Amino acid sequence: MTSSGKPRRSHNKSRKGCTECKRRHIKCDEQRPMCVNCHVSKRRCDYHNLVPQVPVQPQTSLISVEKDPCSGMLINSPQLLFALEHFSLFHHVETGLHDWFGITEAMRPLAQICIKAALRSPYLMHQLLAIAALHLGRVHPSGNQDYRCIATELQNRGLLIFRKTRDDSDPTTRFLFSSLVAVHVLAEMVAGHESQDVNTFLSEFIDKIDIHQGARIVGQPVWTEIRNSELKDWFSRVEEDQMTDAAYISRSQKTITSMLQSSRLDEEGVAACTAASKALDFSRRRLHSRGSWGPHAPLGWINMIPQEFVSLLKDGVPEALVVMAHYAQLLHECRDFWVFGNVGEYLIRGIAANLGPPWAEWLKIPVDALAEATK
Repeated sequence: MTSSGKPRRSHNKSRKGCTECKRRHIKCDEQRPMCVNCHVSKRRCDYHNLVPQVPVQPQTSLISVEKDPCSGMLINSPQLLFALEHFSLFHHVETGLHDWFGITEAMRPLAQICIKAALRSPYLMHQLLAIAALHLGRVHPSGNQDYRCIATELQNRGLLIFRKTRDDSDPTTRFLFSSLVAVHVLAEMVAGHESQDVNTFLSEFIDKIDIHQGARIVGQPVWTEIRNSELKDWFSRVEEDQMTDAAYISRSQKTITSMLQSSRLDEEGVAACTAASKALDFSRRRLHSRGSWGPHAPLGWINMIPQEFVSLLKDGVPEALVVMAHYAQLLHECRDFWVFGNVGEYLIRGIAANLGPPWAEWLKIPVDALAEATK
């Protein structure tokens, strides 16, 4: 009852609504990252100042309390429910993954196994949906920020679950998860590359190679188990292809070999660059062969290069940067793939400018590829 004796009107506003709905004194449906009211009225939806304190239940929680950087929510439960927006992301995966993720016939078995594994693995499902959100953000630029926010939230939750359950999870699922994390990181980094100078971007790109190699690192302790899993047939074909391609030598590899013969690099440095060049030929064959991997062929190279070569890149060794430029040519050939865009051209031009005329002879093939693409 109020002081006047009239019954008090029941409260019809949300307790945890966004700041905009509270300012407008209307009920918020609390959907994240954007509530329906803000979506319809095209207003900025912000929950950052409204972090609900979720009670922790140690007896059932497998995940420590951490704040999601996108929504501001405290995450402390392994039972992370999916909202309607997440079902729409899975629909995007189920109905179009082969098209928008560049899945060729040769990669189709791997994609099918990934979707099936995601249905029984929460952390893999979170990462798979995160990739779908990133793609939808590229398709719908007006909603790109919202989709990137959703993607970040999903990936963070997936990583939280992964850290707590990795020792008990299937090694094949861990391998697939780490591969998708690598693609996610690359897509996020490439999305903003034009706002950076080439030296900064190249440094970040090289740093991220360690994350890409996580797919191989995660699998090393249990590689035999992975080889005998449902991925067995696919990896057997990969190994057969490696043996078949052993005699294949491209113009790029011949050029790099000539460069290394006149190089002042020590024996270990020459061996690392040679291994990276041979791995590049394998990826080139996987891109152009009858059983093409499509845009996933360049991603395979990152998992094949030795750690010694990555160290040479981080040290800015010119010979390693030349190999990197030849790799960027593959990225340029796959420029229609939304993850890559024009980053291949960006890397080739940046490396050529940094190394200058003394290295032009060894960079001629990738530089000429840029000119041919514009004809």
